[in-house]
Amino acid sequence: MQNLYTVKEVLNYGGFFGGDTVSFIATRFDDPEGREYDFTVDEGVFTNITERHKVVEGMVLALDVAESGRVEAAEVVAAQSREALRAAIRDDAHEEKPYRVFAYKCPACGLWVHGEPDHLGGNEYRCRVCQATFTA
Repeated sequence: MQNLYTVKEVLNYGGFFGGDTVSFIATRFDDPEGREYDFTVDEGVFTNITERHKVVEGMVLALDVAESGRVEAAEVVAAQSREALRAAIRDDAHEEKPYRVFAYKCPACGLWVHGEPDHLGGNEYRCRVCQATFTA
């Protein structure tokens, strides 16, 4: 996954005159310096949540950011707790598998990540967020 950002602080829900946005400060997940970015995201660009007020501190979002700084697509990828992830993500995905894993907890980054980890073969897996390998 590319363009992963960790929400550090939610500034507001709504925007000027109500609106349908969420504004927050975030850092790139892979940036050890922790440079902060300000984002205002329209609710309609989220692909897997229906209510912007469910974006909370500590969530990891995949953001497609245009050169202008406008967020064109957003997806909630992970959260600090399974409960926060479950509360935020719309659960209407249709898959053709006989089973579906909602989320897994990565032993390296400690996040609850939506979906299944990458299967490397046997009992080896890789976290889709931090890229750490682990066995299950």
